Amino acid sequence: MKGPFDNKIDNLVSRIAAYRSQHKERAQSISTAAEKKFGNIGAFVNELRPILKARFPEIEPQVMLESWVKGVTGATSTLKLKTATREKAIKLSMSFEQSAVQIDGNAVSSHDALKVLADEIEEFFKEP
Repeated sequence: MKGPFDNKIDNLVSRIAAYRSQHKERAQSISTAAEKKFGNIGAFVNELRPILKARFPEIEPQVMLESWVKGVTGATSTLKLKTATREKAIKLSMSFEQSAVQIDGNAVSSHDALKVLADEIEEFFKEP
């Protein structure tokens, strides 16, 4: 049985679905651009996480990359490092117009970004 609002509801739901799909595509595009500028840090973190947990279970290591958030001229994210006793947040930002990126406010060549982040991760987890 059809209700009196079926057409309006179908139209509304279709518009919401189209907007959400478009928004998801934009978010994926931003994330892809940021990942490339940071040397595929997301994939690196995904591979590193289980290895750290397996190798150093006593310190309860955690490595998390937050979702990329679009700003006016670029995007930002945070790389979070944590053990049972300490934690650190590393701010990542990129501009759509520049090739360099920023790690905790310091300009870094996008070519060197993953190495700089790997060094930060190493320093954090090797401390007791």
